[in-house]
Amino acid sequence: MPDSGPYFTHRSLVPVRAAARDTAEMVTQLLFGDCVDLLARDRQWMQIRNRADGYLGWIDEKMVLLWTEEAWERVRNWEYVFDPVLRTQWETPHGAVPLHLSLGSRVPRIEVGDEIVFSLAGHTLRLARSAVCHYAGATAADMVAFSARYLGAPYLWGGKSLWGIDCSGFTQICFAVGGISIPRDASQQVRIGKEITFAERKAGDLAFFQNEKGRVNHVGIVLENGLIRHASGCVHDARLTADGIIDINKQRLTHTLCSIKRIS
Repeated sequence: MPDSGPYFTHRSLVPVRAAARDTAEMVTQLLFGDCVDLLARDRQWMQIRNRADGYLGWIDEKMVLLWTEEAWERVRNWEYVFDPVLRTQWETPHGAVPLHLSLGSRVPRIEVGDEIVFSLAGHTLRLARSAVCHYAGATAADMVAFSARYLGAPYLWGGKSLWGIDCSGFTQICFAVGGISIPRDASQQVRIGKEITFAERKAGDLAFFQNEKGRVNHVGIVLENGLIRHASGCVHDARLTADGIIDINKQRLTHTLCSIKRIS
């Protein structure tokens, strides 16, 4: 297939849908900097595979720009946005286009220097090194600290931003910023890592929860002091017991514990 990719997500936040139509379910989102491969086309719709996690879905073609394998291979590392919103702009032949990068978005660093300059398809982005952060090799404590930036973010099925995020999108992006790639969904994330007993748990582990049919349907990040941070209603901290999550306000079990995994 010609021009199969990679394609670069040059918009701030892109819905990925289950089918090639605007009314289809949003199954996940792409953040600025996500790179995808083209699998098929249907009018203006592209069926894509996310290079980071292999997730499939449909996006509008206006949300991405064709990149090159050569450029992809030249990336030295990825820098992450740590502020709730980073206000910047694309420089184009037709003038500046405002760009608002959300928390967790990533920018490729091609050259070494104090300024990050990234260009593709007539668009140029310039950022000061201080505007972003390289967090590869982060410790569990670093990722737990980063996860606190999402506290209060509302729950959104398929969401991956501060303005709406689901449980597995939350855990995935916190680990990605720390340089660890994990799958998109809780039912996929539970298949990786080392099984840990409840007594062995420590901050930075992932705790998984199951429904009445035994299907894994929720995940959160283990904290110190018997707490867990997860996206349910909003990203918040709750009490974690051997039975599951106890809502601090309602004082009742809301999620049944299935397993705890250590990701390294």
